[in-house]
Amino acid sequence: MSETTQNKYLALTIGPIIPTLLAARKTRELWGASYLFSYLMRKTVEAVIGDQEEYKIAGKVLLPATEEIEENTKDIHGAGLYPDRIIIEVGAEEDVAKLGNAFDSILEDLAMQMFHYQRHGNPFKGGYLPYLREYINLSYVLFEVEKGKNIVYEATSFLETAELQTRIRNKELIKTHQIKSKNSKNGKTTSQQVTPLSLLLNKVNGSPLFEDGFQNTKERFDSLIEIATRELVNIPVEEGDKNYKKIIEEEVESIDNDADSEKTEENVVRELKKAFPDSFKAHHKYIAIVHADGDNIGKVVEAVGEDAAKLKEFSKVLISFAKEATGIVAADYGGAPIYMGGDDMLFIAPVATRSNKDESKKTIFQLVEDLDKLFEKRIKNEYRETVEEAAKRKGKNPEFPSLSFGISITYYKYPLYEAKNMSYNLLEHVKHKEDGKNAVNVMFQKHSGQQVPFILHKHKDRGDIYAAFLELVQKNVNNTNFLNSFTCKLEAKKTILTRIAADKNRLEHFFKNNWNENYKSNKAFFEAITDFIFAMRKNRELQQEDFQLLYATLRFIHFILSDDKN
Repeated sequence: MSETTQNKYLALTIGPIIPTLLAARKTRELWGASYLFSYLMRKTVEAVIGDQEEYKIAGKVLLPATEEIEENTKDIHGAGLYPDRIIIEVGAEEDVAKLGNAFDSILEDLAMQMFHYQRHGNPFKGGYLPYLREYINLSYVLFEVEKGKNIVYEATSFLETAELQTRIRNKELIKTHQIKSKNSKNGKTTSQQVTPLSLLLNKVNGSPLFEDGFQNTKERFDSLIEIATRELVNIPVEEGDKNYKKIIEEEVESIDNDADSEKTEENVVRELKKAFPDSFKAHHKYIAIVHADGDNIGKVVEAVGEDAAKLKEFSKVLISFAKEATGIVAADYGGAPIYMGGDDMLFIAPVATRSNKDESKKTIFQLVEDLDKLFEKRIKNEYRETVEEAAKRKGKNPEFPSLSFGISITYYKYPLYEAKNMSYNLLEHVKHKEDGKNAVNVMFQKHSGQQVPFILHKHKDRGDIYAAFLELVQKNVNNTNFLNSFTCKLEAKKTILTRIAADKNRLEHFFKNNWNENYKSNKAFFEAITDFIFAMRKNRELQQEDFQLLYATLRFIHFILSDDKN
C-alpha cells in the first residue's frame, strides 16, 4: 500500500443478535439476550487490552469509548452499553492471532459460570461450551486506512463482507448440545431437553450474568405487569391494606415460574385493583415497547471519521448521552432499559406513569420528548457546526442528527416477541420510508385486537403539530363519556371542520357553539385541541391522515383517562 497508509485497525462484530432476541418470551429473557452480547464484547475488549500477554493486543480501543462506559456503571440500571461492533487501533499485526484464543477463553469462563449456576450437564462435554462455540459468532477483520479515508466507513465495509462469510451454524449439531431441564407445575415435575442458552435466559434472574449487569442493585428483572403498573408504587393505601411492593413480593416466585406466570399476573392485577380502586386505570394493563435510533448520525461520522481522536470524542458523547437517557427512562419514568447503545435504544415502559421527580402525570410521549431534548442538547447542538461545515464543503444542505422512535402499545398478555417486532418494524418504516425521518411511529393495539396506528413527524415542517399533540395528550377532561360523544360528534362534522380549520377564531367558536354545556369545565382541553387542529391545517388543507391522527389522539387520551372495567 502507498506511503499515505495510516495505522492498522481491527474491527469486530458479534452475533447472532436478532435471532437470539426473537427467541425471548419473557422480559428477563429479552434483557438477558441483549446483555449477553454486550457482556461478551466487554470481556473481549478487557482481554485484548489487558495485562495477560497470551491475549493482549498492542493498541487501543477507538470505538466505543470504553473509559466512558466503565465510569459510574451502577447508574445504568442493567442496560447493555457495549455495541455489537468494535474498532481497535492496533500496533502489531501479529497480535491479532491472539483474538481467537482470547474469545475462546471468555466462552470457557461463561460456560463454567452457567454450569455452576444451573448445575445441569457438563460444562465442557456435550453441553455449554460446545454449544456456545457453535452458536456465538465473533467475526473480525484487520484492515488499513489511507489518509483521508473514513475509518468507520472502511470498517463497516470490511465487517459486512466478513459477516457474509460467517460460518453457517449447524442447527442439528446445536441440538446435540442440549441439556435436561426440570419444571414444576401443579405439584408435578417434568423434564425436557433445552439448549444451554435457553436455560440461561429463562433462569437469568440471580445468575452471574444478572449480577454483572445490575451489580446487586436488584434481584430480578421486572415482569410486564410490574412495568405497566409502575405508577402505583408510590400511591398510599389504607392502613392495614397491602401496598404495591407487598403484593408483588407475595407473587414474585410464581411470576418467575413459567408454568404459573399467566395465572400469577392475573392475581397481581386482581390484587392491585382491590388495593387501588380509585387509581387503577385501563392503561395499567398495557405496556409500551420502544425502539429508538439516531437519524443522520452518519453525517457526524462523515465529518469526523478521518480523525481517530475526533471519532473517539464523538463516541464519548454518544455514551454519555446513553447513560443520561438510561436515567431518564429508568429512574425518572420507571421504564426498563434493555439496550442503550449511544443513539440506539430499546426499552420497555409504562404507557403512563408519574414522574419520580415531581409526581406529575406523564405519558410515553413525554418520555420521548425528554429523550429528544437530551439528544438535542448533547448531540445535535454539540455537532451542529461540524455538520454545517462538512455540508458546506460539499455544497450541500446540512442534515442534522435527530431521534426516531417506533412504539408498540399492547396488552400485557400479548406475546412479547410480537410486540417487540412490531416496535422494531415501526422504527424501520420511519428510517426507510418517511421523508426527513425524525418521527414517532405508533401502533396502539387494544386487547380486542383493534389497531390504532398513527405517526408524529417532529421535523421543522410538522413540528408545530407535534408540539400541539404533546400539549393535548396532557389535558384532562371531567368525564370520559363526554370524550366518547365528542369524538363521534366531531367525526360527523368533518366537512365543516375542514372548511374552518385555517381560522383559529372560527375553530374556537365552533367548539363553544357545539359543546357549550361542556366547554367551561373542559376549557384547557378545548383550547389544546383548537391549537392541534390549527397546527395541522397550517400551510395546507386538512388531509385524511390529519383526521386519522386527530381521532387516534382522542382515543389515546380516552384510554389514558379510563378506569379499568374488566
